[in-house]
Amino acid sequence: MASENNDAIGAESENSAGPDSAHRMCRICFRGVNEERGQLVAPCSCKGSIGLTHKSCLERWLRQRHTDHCDVCLARFNIRKTPAYSRPGLKQ
Repeated sequence: MASENNDAIGAESENSAGPDSAHRMCRICFRGVNEERGQLVAPCSCKGSIGLTHKSCLERWLRQRHTDHCDVCLARFNIRKTPAYSRPGLKQ
């Protein structure tokens, strides 16, 4: 059981670059790095492609699930939430 807090959200993942980066995708939306969703981050202890997600996808998933930890590795997410007014695509 993982008990460490992970502060990887908001930082670029070490897994997001390199020769295989074209095949990396978010485990939530199944899309890669793009302008709308941004870089992939590794917010927990999961390794490989299952450990990658967009910050915005993870924030939405956490709000919907009412949880603060990864369902796979059980690591607790320590995230800095993006204020709603600064999210891309939000109309005021």
